[in-house]
Amino acid sequence: MPTGTDRASWTHSLSHGAAGIALLHAERARSGQADWATFHRWASLLATGLTSGHGTFAGAPAVAHVFATAAAAKPGAFRSALATLDQQISRDLTARTRLAHARIDHHAPGDVAEWDLISGLAGLTRYLLRRTPGDPAIRHALACLVRVTQPIRRGDMILPGWWSDRDPHRGYAAEWSGGHGNFGLAHGAAAVLALLALATLHGVEVSGQQDAITTLYDWYQFWQQPSPAGPWWPQYITINELHDGQLHNPEPGRPSWCYGTPGIARALQLAGQALGQPDLLLLADNGIRATLAPDAPAAPLTDLSVCHGYAGLLHTTRHLGQPTDSLITALLARLDADPAAAANHLLTTAGPRLMEGAVGIGLVLGSYTTDLTLSSPWDTILLLQ
Repeated sequence: MPTGTDRASWTHSLSHGAAGIALLHAERARSGQADWATFHRWASLLATGLTSGHGTFAGAPAVAHVFATAAAAKPGAFRSALATLDQQISRDLTARTRLAHARIDHHAPGDVAEWDLISGLAGLTRYLLRRTPGDPAIRHALACLVRVTQPIRRGDMILPGWWSDRDPHRGYAAEWSGGHGNFGLAHGAAAVLALLALATLHGVEVSGQQDAITTLYDWYQFWQQPSPAGPWWPQYITINELHDGQLHNPEPGRPSWCYGTPGIARALQLAGQALGQPDLLLLADNGIRATLAPDAPAAPLTDLSVCHGYAGLLHTTRHLGQPTDSLITALLARLDADPAAAANHLLTTAGPRLMEGAVGIGLVLGSYTTDLTLSSPWDTILLLQ
């Protein structure tokens, strides 16, 4: 555990703590790369001191994801613990849904943490959709997310329902006065789009769900930016850009899972599959092909991580059904010819983290070599399936 880190928050964290490490060991055991004993030692740390009310990557939901992933490979494992956790997450989702409805009833802009993958309704709903698809809490949350796609009025402006009144870092920086519209899969509208699409593909649907998917598709279609290689999307827009209907400084960001075109393309692809719309599938395909093109319209990647580096790009590209030979070559080249030295470098810089460090890279590389059909549910936490 890193010095100065609170033990409880580290233990029950998927993104930077023991829960993420346990998930890696579960995947290694599932694929036959290791035995289950190491996983169970890490899992024994997770069951005590749990708290609820968190987003998907912390507390009870994080531990539930680890146990559920292990149980997928070992049916019957953690049955009692998962039953308790599922009930708690259902109650939490219901409470969060009520708060979101109350905010919408007041016609006020919200905050991405209300609906996003990391902290909000999309992530919690995805977990229950996987575990207990008949839970009424799922349908209530879906109905709320449908409302999130409906426009709201601020003065003389019409804002998309997923407009945030904060800046992209959840503060109130002066340059973001008026808030922002977030496009990403981790914190933005793509999380809502992917979740609604996945629910449809799982046969769980509420009134207005397909219209909501179409509304989000229209948003991405409008804001796609041209390049010689193909379309790309911004990470976020300001209130002035929304008003003007165009970017003021159109500069592509990184081709990342979290905010970039790859994550957005996967959300669009899921939506196309859910609605049976070839134009959506084509837009997703064009977006990822542009990302992978030699003249890609994107800033260069600077790290190896799942969140915003080569590992996330590789794994997302696999889900999009595109060739990944060049990506795996680039990733392995940056891991160095000496695996031990590369591992030590990762652990001393980014640490054993899922989203930004060695654990996530290990999960992606393990999947690449042992899970050719992408059947493992570990990456449902990323809204890729």
